[in-house]
Amino acid sequence: MSRMRAQVLKLLLSGLAALGMALWVRYALVEQEGMALLCTQVADMGCAVRETAIVIFTQQRLGYFSLAAALLALIPRLRLLAWAGWIAGIAGLVLYCYEPSAPAVVLALLVLARQAAASNKQSASHA
Repeated sequence: MSRMRAQVLKLLLSGLAALGMALWVRYALVEQEGMALLCTQVADMGCAVRETAIVIFTQQRLGYFSLAAALLALIPRLRLLAWAGWIAGIAGLVLYCYEPSAPAVVLALLVLARQAAASNKQSASHA
């Protein structure tokens, strides 16, 4: 399998994992009416995750984090932040932070695609 295909597969799998987790947080913890009532009576791990999720997307903090990570990923030595921008951006799209998350996802994807193309070109020149 070429490096480019491996990179695409990694992007798809990480994106699907982030999407799945964000959907679970949104629909099983945040929007579920029974969970809100339960958390007023009992404080357990699910309630802690729910409260943390609500704090994270309040004032679009998750979206701004993803956008900052994607912008910093433009600096060549900070390309690892593109992954943070990609994953947090996808989660932000689901968790009510779509305005800053949408450009973050696109920017992170462009950085990761450019990185994959450069590594693919480098491996092709060595062959």
